[in-house]
Amino acid sequence: PGKIVIIDRQPYISHPRSKIGNFARVLVGLEELKKRLLTISGVTDVEIVRFEGMPFKEQIRTVREAQFLMGNHGAGLTLIAFMDSSAHVLEFTVFPKDFFDYLASWKGIHHFAMSVTSENELADRDILSASDFVEKIMTKTHS
Repeated sequence: PGKIVIIDRQPYISHPRSKIGNFARVLVGLEELKKRLLTISGVTDVEIVRFEGMPFKEQIRTVREAQFLMGNHGAGLTLIAFMDSSAHVLEFTVFPKDFFDYLASWKGIHHFAMSVTSENELADRDILSASDFVEKIMTKTHS
């Protein structure tokens, strides 16, 4: 209980004609989010992971141990299928879609799609909203 896993993704250049330094999939602000989450009562650990460099068995172990899984809309969130039914998922997305909501409800997992300001950066308000989401659930869990 209290473990939060945040999915980071390996940056890549989305197209050969993309500007140098213009990486897709990078979500800036994860370290700041981690610091904020660690101040919440009941949070025991916050781990930022990159699943693409991890063996599949370890990916499953990582999400099975998590009370919360957070990340940008993308393939990493399909690991919801292996989470405990008491877990919670926070999906950062610019354009909400229902896919991960359906997958989570099939597993009995609480899913929240949080509209973020940018697909590449968590603004201060996004970090605050994500922290509030965790804090509300942790308060209910410990009451």
